[in-house]
Amino acid sequence: MLAMVMSGGGNYGALEAGALEVLLEAGIRPGLWVGSSAGGLNAILMASDSTLQGVRVLQKLWHKARPVPQGGASIFTATHRFATGMESLFPNEPVAEFIASHLPKGCTTFGDVFDRTEERAFALAVEYPAGLVRVFGERRDDRLLDGAMATSAMPPYFPPWKVGSRRYLDGGLAANLPLRVAVEYGADEILAMNIQGDFVMMEGSGIINISGFALGAMISQLTANQLEWTRHAGVRVHFLPLDAGSVRPWDFTQAENLIDRGRQLAQVFLADADRKIPLGPTRRYSVRRLIGRQPIPKPW
Repeated sequence: MLAMVMSGGGNYGALEAGALEVLLEAGIRPGLWVGSSAGGLNAILMASDSTLQGVRVLQKLWHKARPVPQGGASIFTATHRFATGMESLFPNEPVAEFIASHLPKGCTTFGDVFDRTEERAFALAVEYPAGLVRVFGERRDDRLLDGAMATSAMPPYFPPWKVGSRRYLDGGLAANLPLRVAVEYGADEILAMNIQGDFVMMEGSGIINISGFALGAMISQLTANQLEWTRHAGVRVHFLPLDAGSVRPWDFTQAENLIDRGRQLAQVFLADADRKIPLGPTRRYSVRRLIGRQPIPKPW
């Protein structure tokens, strides 16, 4: 089964929305959609409608996206929250309202999406403070809103998202490109879109940029580990790097430029004369399945 795995990247998630248009036009149809952070949100929406119309709806969402939706907070609110020791610079209620308004109508849970499209979505998050990885979508009754909010709860901007008695943070803290999740749920071939660049950097200097650099280095190493594990398992990975060019990570007014750049990068990717997707499982993967070395896909 072919899986589409998408990394996080804040406003750069619009790159994936542009690339998806080209990939769908080329006839590429994944059965699994997996992502962290912005990629997790993209995965949820695409699993609910993996048509060209669906990807254009996704692009419209990125046109309207802002770091904090209108009415959510101001720089004065952020300063006050920081000075008073609150958990985040901004509240997450306005973001939840924005995301809820763009989720597929008539679908509340990941199971609802599968019943409609026969495609599964998975969004990664990290339980706080336990540090355990949580895969939203592994249960049919997982709520779409919980998955979308948990996977994108990036500190210090937003607080952990509460589900029952547990709270969750951005999935990129565990695996910004969650390839292993796709394999564990049945993927034998993956098209991985990885946003590259300084998307975790913040405007400023000194401690702010050093902290951003440290987080970026951690994310890069986690991605390298995911790739190494997946290739060792014999899973074929088509790797599509996406960089934002001159668009800065805090500039949410450049959605159309990012979408167009995503289209261009996907066109170059597919123009490779040797590129064929899907190609099916590798011989190594098939042998590992035959001799019982490849784990059986996790059931619902």
